[in-house]
Amino acid sequence: MAYGLEAWWLTIRLPHFVLAQLLALGCMLLLLWALPGWRIHLVPRRLRYQAAHANAMKQFLARNVHRTSARTGVLIFVSIAERYAEIVADSGIDAKVGQHVWDGVVRELTRRAGDDRLADGFVRAIESVGAVLAEHFPVTAGDINELDDHLVEI
Repeated sequence: MAYGLEAWWLTIRLPHFVLAQLLALGCMLLLLWALPGWRIHLVPRRLRYQAAHANAMKQFLARNVHRTSARTGVLIFVSIAERYAEIVADSGIDAKVGQHVWDGVVRELTRRAGDDRLADGFVRAIESVGAVLAEHFPVTAGDINELDDHLVEI
């Protein structure tokens, strides 16, 4: 604003200029308070993704997905606010499956979420992960389900 006024050869007294800046700041804060959904867009995408990834790792550990005997736990993590999805796989399954497989599942999940079919995306992602697990760790006699199979919404 100051540069614009200077370019037009207009002068404004310092107290008025400071008052205008404070008024603009107050309007911006009021707008962010009234529309909280806009706040997330002020955070750089990289920082949003880093926070979502950190949350995915915390949930992986907090839900004890890593506590299976063959280290085959898989977490499908979606953060709607950050528009971020990730598959966190334990070391046993991750050693046998390339990252491109998980990237494909996430790509399909986010494509369906973008079409406003998030539930269908979850169903397809669960089917895909189940197929990958069945391929590398087929069910044998005496196998038990070591993890709860359920959706957790935070």
